[in-house]
Amino acid sequence: MLFNLFPEDSCHSSQREDTEALRVLMNLPFLRKISIHSYNNKPWGSVPRDVQLAIKTSMRGKHISCVEVIAMSEFPVYLLDGCRSLKELALAASPSCYPVTDKDGVAKKTMTFPQSTRTPIHLEKLSLTMSTDKLAELTDWILSDNCALDVSRVKSLQIRHRSGYSFYKHQGAVSRLLHECSATLDELEVDVYTPGQSDSTFPLDSVTDS
Repeated sequence: MLFNLFPEDSCHSSQREDTEALRVLMNLPFLRKISIHSYNNKPWGSVPRDVQLAIKTSMRGKHISCVEVIAMSEFPVYLLDGCRSLKELALAASPSCYPVTDKDGVAKKTMTFPQSTRTPIHLEKLSLTMSTDKLAELTDWILSDNCALDVSRVKSLQIRHRSGYSFYKHQGAVSRLLHECSATLDELEVDVYTPGQSDSTFPLDSVTDS
């Protein structure tokens, strides 16, 4: 077990990065679920490089079907390209959807996967909890050619807002995701009201129409 992902909080020798735990993390061939819990929305960049690589290696496991990322900012969603068997994804975080370029140096060489071998990853369950701006950004990425995730077979969709909220922008992102999975969806949970929103109604056909 990894005691702590963040080196600045590891003041005592017993709390320092456990290299044996990292080695074990990279060699779990039957692992099915990965839950990455940060706190106070600390950024992915605060995680030591070798821990990042261990997480990436674990995500490439052929049995990984569920990934959760909780309370972490700037989590690079391109890591999900390595989860070829992914069925369930939960992001209660602030993901980073920017494309990796040559300017990212080591990150591009070590943390990405070859796009030449990319095939669709068909999700069945998707849970998103984030601000409106991040939801809109993530939706753009999911529905773009830069993303291997395919939501056309999603059966369960949960979308909750956190912190920054813009009613119509939020509605637009929800509408786009619903349109993609409308043929298979059988479970839906969305926020339709937020405290302080004086007008929380909108035409239903704006969600169901293409």
